[in-house]
Amino acid sequence: MNKTIQFLLVIISLNSCSNITNKNNFQDSSINYNQLNQFVRDSLPQFVLIDEKYLDIVDLWDAKPVIESTLQIISKDSKTLPFFFESLRLEIEKIQIEQIPYDLKVPQIVGRFRVYKTQILKISETQKNNLNMNLYKQNLLDLVNSYNALVNMVNIISKDIYQKK
Repeated sequence: MNKTIQFLLVIISLNSCSNITNKNNFQDSSINYNQLNQFVRDSLPQFVLIDEKYLDIVDLWDAKPVIESTLQIISKDSKTLPFFFESLRLEIEKIQIEQIPYDLKVPQIVGRFRVYKTQILKISETQKNNLNMNLYKQNLLDLVNSYNALVNMVNIISKDIYQKK
């Protein structure tokens, strides 16, 4: 009799776990990826690009490839964005403030880089589902704005360095 009760408890708990898994799968399948794709294409601001005239200064910075990879948001399918942000997070965590080249290590760039890094960490932690899709969209917008602020300041500081030479 004792073994029968244990067997029934195991069956019930396995059934409960499968129901939870099914509920989670149901939530994920209800995400409107078309709406998110449209938001990425239509609602994100234009990306500011690093001025090619100043690449010799910016190329010294290990963070340049990571920063430039942010531009790929527009070309990515919205279903792959969580994976993209996770890989971006792993790369950005490796970069330290001390690695900024001397000419670019000014408070304006350091501060903007920290904000940019924070936005990547924040969006990589955001779970996409219909309950917080608005938060996810806002985080995307904040990330692009922080990227643009960083690159714009890099261009301004680099231009100033060139004019002093």
